Order: sequence, then C-alpha cells, then structure tokens
Amino acid sequence: MDTTSTQIASGTILFLLLLFFPYLSIADVIYSPVEIFSINCGSNSSLSTRDGRNWTADIKFLSENKDSVAAPALTPSTLEGPYTDARFSHSQFTYSFSVSTGPKFLRLFFYSTSYQNFHRSKAYFSVKAGPYTLFQDFNASLNADADDDPGQTDILFREYCINLKDGDRLNITFIPSKTSQHQDSYAFINGIEIVSMPPFLYYTNPDDVDITGLPHLVGLNTNPFPIENNFTLETKYRLRVGGAEIPASQDTGMLRSWDVDNKYVTTQSVLSLATGIKLRFTKIPNYTAPDTVYRSVRNMGSNDSKCTISCHWN
Repeated sequence: MDTTSTQIASGTILFLLLLFFPYLSIADVIYSPVEIFSINCGSNSSLSTRDGRNWTADIKFLSENKDSVAAPALTPSTLEGPYTDARFSHSQFTYSFSVSTGPKFLRLFFYSTSYQNFHRSKAYFSVKAGPYTLFQDFNASLNADADDDPGQTDILFREYCINLKDGDRLNITFIPSKTSQHQDSYAFINGIEIVSMPPFLYYTNPDDVDITGLPHLVGLNTNPFPIENNFTLETKYRLRVGGAEIPASQDTGMLRSWDVDNKYVTTQSVLSLATGIKLRFTKIPNYTAPDTVYRSVRNMGSNDSKCTISCHWN
C-alpha cells in the first residue's frame, strides 16, 4: 500500500485475519456506528436496497469541481447497489465528509463498464483519502477483467480502515493518471460508504499490556506486530470458514460481508461442520463477528492423518 505519510511504511500490505479465540459470547450484539454515509455517486436521487442501506445523492458531499459530470451506465448492472450512475472527471475531484474522531471503514464501489463519452478502458486513476494514497495508477477495466468472481462481473469493491484525528475531515480525492500513455484518462466512482467502527476492533490498544493476542507477520517468526492507528489497512479477504456467506445486513452493525471459503480450500477431504456451541466472550467484544462465524468450522476428521488445512489465496 502506498502512502504519502512519512510515519507509514511505504508498500506495506496488511492482511486482517479474524483469529478464533477460546473466549466465546452470549448472543449477537449489534454495534451502533456513530455515523454511516452511503453515497450514490453521480445520482441526484436516493436509493434504498434490500440489505437495509439507504444510498443518498452525492452532490452535497462533492467539493466544487466544474469538470466532474454524472452519467448512467450504458449496460445496467445485474447487482443491486449504487451501480446505475457514476461520477466522472478528466481532472481531479474530491468528496469531503465531516466525521467524528476515530477509525472508519471506507468502502469504494466501482462498476467498470462503458458510460456515455467514457469508455471503460480509459479509466486510469489514483485515489487518496486524507494523506494516504489508497491505490495509484489503477486501471479499473484490467482489474475487473482479472476478477474471477462470476457473480460480480465488472464490479470492483475495495475496503479500507482509516483513522481520523480530532478535527479532521475525510477528503477522498480521485486523480486521473496523466502520463504520455494516458493523456485522455479519467477517474470515476459509483459508490462510497463510510462506517465508524470500534476503536480497537483491528487497531491495537496502546494501553493493553497483554500481547498474547497481537498478530504476527505472515510467514515470519517475529515478535508480535502491533497495528498502530497511523496505518491505513486494506481488507483483502473476510471469510466465514465452513459456512454460508454472511451478507452485510447480517453483520454486527458494521455492514461487513463475509465470503464463503470453498474456493480457497484445496484439501478435498476437509469437512464443514455447524456447531451448537454456547458462546461466551470474556476477552474480545461480542460484536467482533456474527455468532455464526464461530459456529461453523472445518474438520479434518478423526481418521485423517493430515493435521493441516491447505487454503489457496489469490
């Protein structure tokens, strides 16, 4: 992940893994976010979707830019969501949000198709959120074509965790890549979502002296790695092991989607099981994940000599 802050390690990629702790809870407890912004970019009307989201028009969050335009997709998306319209510009444009102090989920939604006067192959741009560069010289059509999810053709989704300090506004800036090879490039966005989150859901509490639950860098036998809130995190995978998909509407209030793990498991003999275990949390908050995440597992079976599960991550 590239960033413009000198305090952040350039090129750092963090994978957020939900660890199964043996400290289990009473029932699903819903976290109530301080704020939720769901923005239907390029549209002058609101949109309500079956997952309970209310997408609002984007104009009041858009900083003055005479060059940005809105246009409908020439080919309608088959997915419900903010994919009917988009905001475009051949020059930089910015959305600005007044938000509370603390960490936020920032979600970006793209429908990589052709729009009137905007061919999909010309979408080539960078995105900044505050001082952080989330991605640079991003080619939307190449990324969409490389996505192997048949259920979301041409749909791109990116999710980040960003921490806001007292008095900060969250400015999200889209910057077309102007190089000798991309003189006519443009930037676009279909939907933006900002959801506040608990302060130490993923970030490390600096006052916590218990380091046993801290993450380690994958593949390295190193000391625990505290995740300080001056990092911006990108979600790569959020999987429910051994169970069905959990849509955003069934999350614990933070509108996270939990994908199935089937396409990542390469050991065919692994069994998925649902358990009726009574959950009781004592160390981690019970809104960390839906109860169903803890009630499904993969089991190698008592007669299997193997003791590991092989998962393939692309």
